[in-house]
Amino acid sequence: MALIHQFVIVEKESNINLIEDWMDKIDVSDNLILYIADSLKWMKVSCSGNLSNKNGLDYYGYTIIKEEVLNQLESLETMCKAALERGSYILHNAI
Repeated sequence: MALIHQFVIVEKESNINLIEDWMDKIDVSDNLILYIADSLKWMKVSCSGNLSNKNGLDYYGYTIIKEEVLNQLESLETMCKAALERGSYILHNAI
């Protein structure tokens, strides 16, 4: 049976072992996570148990995505929203 991956907003000092129904969360299919897992290896994160640092999502446990990564993702999200509002595209240019 495929896993369901939940992404939840948690406070920095909260109990990360407890996810409750009232929390802001989304469920992402296992198929999507498997498809993008290699692409997410650039993210520096903390993972299950001893909060060891690693890259990418912990497939079976929890992953804490911290400010540095969130700021990068937020910048990309802002650009995506602006492009959609203007009816434009985003150009990627590797230099």
